[in-house]
Amino acid sequence: KDSKIVIPQPFYRRIIGKIFPILVRLIVIKDFKDTQCGFKLFKKEQGKKIFSQLKTGGFAFDVEVLAKAKKEGYKIAEVGIVWYNSPCSSVRIFRDSFKMLFSLLKIKKYYEKNNIPSIIFWCGTKGEFIKIAPLMQQMKKNNIPYFFIATGQHTKAIYELSKIFEVKKPDIIITKRKKDLSNIIEAVIWWIFCFMKSLLKIRGYNCKNEVLMIIHGDTESTLMGAFVSKIFSMKLIHIEGGLRSFNIFEPFPEEIIRRVVDRISDIIFCPNEWACQNISSKRKIIVNTYKNTVFESIEFIINKFSKIEFQKNYLQKPYVIASIHRKENLYHSTRISHIISTLQKIAKELNVLLIIDRHAMSILYRKKLLQNNPRIIILPSISYPQFLYLVTNSEFVFTDGGTLQEETYYLNKPCLICRKKTERIEGIGETAYISFLDDEKEDFFIRNYKNFKRTKQNKEILASQIILSFIKEKILKWGR
Repeated sequence: KDSKIVIPQPFYRRIIGKIFPILVRLIVIKDFKDTQCGFKLFKKEQGKKIFSQLKTGGFAFDVEVLAKAKKEGYKIAEVGIVWYNSPCSSVRIFRDSFKMLFSLLKIKKYYEKNNIPSIIFWCGTKGEFIKIAPLMQQMKKNNIPYFFIATGQHTKAIYELSKIFEVKKPDIIITKRKKDLSNIIEAVIWWIFCFMKSLLKIRGYNCKNEVLMIIHGDTESTLMGAFVSKIFSMKLIHIEGGLRSFNIFEPFPEEIIRRVVDRISDIIFCPNEWACQNISSKRKIIVNTYKNTVFESIEFIINKFSKIEFQKNYLQKPYVIASIHRKENLYHSTRISHIISTLQKIAKELNVLLIIDRHAMSILYRKKLLQNNPRIIILPSISYPQFLYLVTNSEFVFTDGGTLQEETYYLNKPCLICRKKTERIEGIGETAYISFLDDEKEDFFIRNYKNFKRTKQNKEILASQIILSFIKEKILKWGR
């Protein structure tokens, strides 16, 4: 639109000039109106890097230059110029047109969709995705391409969350399960099947550059991604590393997974100095992000959803949010009986909104622990924004997990942790209180929960920015 053509091309050249950009958009890149006309300006460092790595020559080199720049995540602006046609052009219409077409196909081979970018996100559960979403948002904002592989543990939830957080959906889903795993044997069989399938799927993709595999946390998918990265000689980045309960059975198998993954990772991003100190190896790169990325996810959701609607009004009376999912509790008769007994005790004073998945619910019903108590309300599947809204308006939270310990710390909400050990320090002594499955401690918290409040919090630090800055400045240079 901004161009001014003073001396136009001949008619037949203008026709070809219309056709070639269409072929470029169909075969290689879609973002540019015209890759051939005008002139191109580069910063010195970026220009040297791009031209030193070109695979093609001839008149189609402009297309590869732009494809390479886009793949590197550089910002590109297309502007109009004043243009004069030169009658001395050396382009031979028919011969060079075919050469340029074959060059486009050659460029596509190098930059086609199946080429994995330098960064892979590997994720399985919705909990992992919620915590890596801020980093994906930062990469989107900075035009850094990445590849997203989902193992399929929580496929539907990840699709919904990717829409909420406004980031890309998975490029590959290794497996598509229709139901939750009901026991440990099923989990082991699924893990082996998914691991083998992931090797076959990734093997079919071109990994010409050095690839960085980003994993998060301590799930079965985390361990799988770590092993896959080592088989394909990728650099392994572990986010939320260094957390320890110092008991391999509390929580199980997460504590074991953390130790194994931290041991084989190349770069570990820890949410605080305590977590950094828990990693003894001096050969690893350890970075303190000072906060957990989940705080950014919560902030994003709160700002995006000011009010949440429910089919039923759960907010009419004071209530407690309860979440039960730990394997070491669900499969331990004494522990799960104690936990349900505590919920029955809480329900004498406050309504209890119990959030559990279908597998946990089936265990509770099978053990005949869920009696008809009208003050214990089992919630259907709810979205993450709905969940945060309910937590924000609750009296306190009762959980046997670790992530809620962090979330309630950010939201400044009292949290009773029904466990004997925790791998996190967020909120301890402020919003969070560990029950050690002890009746007296639980009774103390229930009587005094309003006193469990956070004193202060630094909202200015963004863990995702610290991670992205490190990746851009230190890591991406290794493979170039």
